[in-house]
Amino acid sequence: MAIQTKLEQAETLAREAHKGQTRNLPGGGVEDYVNHPLRVAALVAEHDLGQAETIVAILHDVLEDTEVGWCDIQQQFGNTVAAGVDLLTKGTGHWSNRRYKARLELAPAWVQAVKLADRIDNIRSIQGVDGWDEGRVQHYLEDSRELLNLVDYDGGDFIYSLANMLAEELRAVGVEV
Repeated sequence: MAIQTKLEQAETLAREAHKGQTRNLPGGGVEDYVNHPLRVAALVAEHDLGQAETIVAILHDVLEDTEVGWCDIQQQFGNTVAAGVDLLTKGTGHWSNRRYKARLELAPAWVQAVKLADRIDNIRSIQGVDGWDEGRVQHYLEDSRELLNLVDYDGGDFIYSLANMLAEELRAVGVEV
């Protein structure tokens, strides 16, 4: 049996954790949910972020959407990956969105970059999806625009590049940036 790299281990974990989960697509189609974090990871990798950052992108939804726990991630991938995934995980309750935005604003630039890549992929696929009425779409787009004001532009060229990509996606759907 071949030894898996950490990236392969992350993909295997994401595939197992998200097994059976689907994501609605425009026009009524569906796809395996795991395709979303894999696309996010591809965007992160295109911007020459490191292995840990790409692993965080692959795993960014596992704490929020599956039974995988923080300790599972920490034991398999270490503190940096576990902390990055945790920073990208929304809580529940009334204050969760405010706390989430505050955490993102204070997060390292590479964590912010993963979030930008996540939003880019989401915006590419939310318009015309069953279950997303116009109000929900507009709220999400506005929230994505606000994200551009939270990121640390001193964090590196990758932040500028991903922020510009997000801004272009927003402009393409009629949001002023």
